[in-house]
Amino acid sequence: MRFSARTPKWVKDEFEAISAESSSDIQEILRKVLDAPSDLSGPVWRGLEKRAMQHRLGSLGKLDVLANSVRKGLRPRVGDALLSPKEKLAKANRLARAAKEFAEAWRDIGPLTHGQVAITLGGRVGMAASEMLGLIEPYASRWRERKLGDDTVCASERVLLDEAFRRIDVVADAVAEGAKVWARTKAPLDKPNHQNADRLWFIRVVTESFVYHFASPMREEVAALTKIWFGDSKLTANTLSEIASVEDAEAVRWPSRLSQKRPPSK
Repeated sequence: MRFSARTPKWVKDEFEAISAESSSDIQEILRKVLDAPSDLSGPVWRGLEKRAMQHRLGSLGKLDVLANSVRKGLRPRVGDALLSPKEKLAKANRLARAAKEFAEAWRDIGPLTHGQVAITLGGRVGMAASEMLGLIEPYASRWRERKLGDDTVCASERVLLDEAFRRIDVVADAVAEGAKVWARTKAPLDKPNHQNADRLWFIRVVTESFVYHFASPMREEVAALTKIWFGDSKLTANTLSEIASVEDAEAVRWPSRLSQKRPPSK
C-alpha cells in the first residue's frame, strides 16, 4: 500500500499491523479513506488521533473501529429499520393482540382438558422440542451425532421444553408484553423509504459506534466519511447534530450496548 505524504505515521503503522489479518472488506474500507482527498481524510485522521478508546475488545485499534463502524453503516437495513414509526406501532400492536388472544384461548380450554390437548398435540410438541435442542449447543452437536437419546442432561432439557409448551399461554403473555415494550421504543428512521434513508442510517450507525468507542459523536469525522461514501453534499457537523443526535443513534444501538450510560447528545 502506497501512502500519501500527508498520512500520519500512526495510521501507516496500524494499517500495516492489521492488513495481514483483517478481511478484504475491512482493508477496502480503509483504503478508500486513505485514497480520499485530504480535505476528507484529514479530519478523520486528526479526529481519531486525539481520541482515547473508551471500550476495547482485545487488540482492537482505532482503524479497526473506523472500518467496522463504516461496514456496519453500509450493511442493508433490516428489521424495524425498514419500518416507519406508524408501521412499527401497527405491527407491534398486532403481535401483542395475537399473542394475548392465543394465551386467553389456551386458558379457555381449561386445566382439566390440557392433558387431552397435550396428548393430541404431543407429537408436534416433541418435534418442536427436538428441533429447538438441535439449535442449541452443546445439544446441537449431540443431535447431529444422534446421541440425544443417550444423554440424561438432554433428556432433562426435553422435559423442560415439553413443560414450557404445555404452559405456552405464559410464553404468549410474555410475547404480548414484549411487543408492547417494542412498540414504545423509537423507530430508527422516521422515513425509511426516503431517497436519503440509507445515508441517514449510515450517519446514525457510525455516530453510535463512535459514541460507544470514543465517548463522542465526532460530527466532523462522520460528515467526512459520509461524503466519501455517499458523494458530495452540504452535510456539516451542525446539520449532523440535528439529524443524528445521540438520542437518534440510540435507536440503532446494538442490544449489548443498551445498558451503557448515555453521553451528551452534541
